[in-house]
Amino acid sequence: MYSFCRSLGDDWDYVGIPGTMHGGGLLACWKSSLDISCSKGADQAIYMVVHIPQQEPSLIVGVYASPQAEVRKQLWMETTEVLHTGLPTVLAGDFNSILWSTEKRGGTPFRVTPGVQAFRQWKDSNGLCSIHAKGPKFTWCNNRQGAARTWELLDRAFANDAWISQFQSATVEVLLRQLESVVRRFEVLQGQLETFWFQRARTQWVCEGDRNSKFFHAKESVTRDKKEGGLGIRRLTGLREAILGIIAFKCLLSPSMLSSMFALKYKWNGNPWELVEPQTASPVWKSLCFGLRLIRPYVRKLLGTLSDIDLIRDPWLTPIPFSRIPTFINMDRAWLDFKLTQLVDGSE
Repeated sequence: MYSFCRSLGDDWDYVGIPGTMHGGGLLACWKSSLDISCSKGADQAIYMVVHIPQQEPSLIVGVYASPQAEVRKQLWMETTEVLHTGLPTVLAGDFNSILWSTEKRGGTPFRVTPGVQAFRQWKDSNGLCSIHAKGPKFTWCNNRQGAARTWELLDRAFANDAWISQFQSATVEVLLRQLESVVRRFEVLQGQLETFWFQRARTQWVCEGDRNSKFFHAKESVTRDKKEGGLGIRRLTGLREAILGIIAFKCLLSPSMLSSMFALKYKWNGNPWELVEPQTASPVWKSLCFGLRLIRPYVRKLLGTLSDIDLIRDPWLTPIPFSRIPTFINMDRAWLDFKLTQLVDGSE
């Protein structure tokens, strides 16, 4: 999420709530020239106070309500307190609930559940009105077949009277079709990016043959005899696997749009030893997983930023910590709380 935001440039500000393995998450981006102050709620909302010259400040609330009715109650209480401030307020996003039977088509019959009742009570008690939306009536589909296929109106916007009075011509546009076009374009670019890594990682993947490129010149030079200026390497399998392992490690563990894309696509939690490799995975993802498996036997510990590694207590260099080695037992106790990052950056 944040690597994507940084790629927007310095003239953008943002605030986000990361998603979980099961989805969710919120992201708000705006031009730095706008006067907006932001705060995050309890994982279901982002609050943005917009300051416009010669106008009363207004509040925009981005919502991603929990699918669980009990958890949504926290959102209803939190936003009710905010609405009592009297600011012109609009709340927009995925509320994960519907109000009326007309907001659902297909699937099981509509029922007024406790979650629906709580949603209605929240809307009515705060005097909120739905903002007219342009585009498809239903914003969510379960993508099932036949009678089980269900459409619902989950994404919408509500506003209080103060907002409607200040922005009388405001409308909401549902951008599902435009989003589908963006997704298709993204998939094309993703395929091109995967092809790039596919060709770069291992030479035997390249089917076109030697095109007299620098890449193949480098391969040719290392196999020459040392007397001829080469490295004398005859078997490239080990070298190739080492390079693949390094590429895989850097590709997945460096903060980048590529690693974020793979994490979202394959629901990866960031642990290099807990990679999910489905049968339908792309060749690039399978190759990256293979590369990490190659280096796994040689990795003693992931040091990360070094800030969590105790120099003496943790076995970061040897199989046992330094604190159990006789040479280090009688050291000054101040070293016991010494972090590895302090040794590297010289801050202490």
